Amino acid sequence: MQLETAFEIVEAAREAADELGVPMAIAVVDAGKHPVVMLRMDGALPVAVDTVLAKARTAVQFGCPTGEVLEAARTNPTVYDSFLTATPDPMVYSRGGIPLRVDGALIGAVAASGADGDLDEQVAGAGARLLATA
Repeated sequence: MQLETAFEIVEAAREAADELGVPMAIAVVDAGKHPVVMLRMDGALPVAVDTVLAKARTAVQFGCPTGEVLEAARTNPTVYDSFLTATPDPMVYSRGGIPLRVDGALIGAVAASGADGDLDEQVAGAGARLLATA
């Protein structure tokens, strides 16, 4: 994950959040789940900062959008509950985290947090689309 690319992804997501009028935290992590760029918009709740990193790391951990992880956890809660304690990084089963791929290879994830899951996913999706069109 290149730093400049991560900045562009976060900026595209921030613009989407601005258009919706919802202050959010937005983050990009690399394939190793390490933060590359993270921001907290003015007015975003402090808890959104912790949640956004957990969403991004969850998207990398499972290699799919966190909305899909949420649905899988609902159908098999015992297994998915065990994942929460089996990994050292906090994970969260909530919409708003999207893995990033280049030529099929996982390079990281973008996540947004600060609204309901639908809006979080919409904002993260704006960032992910930037990479898809680059």
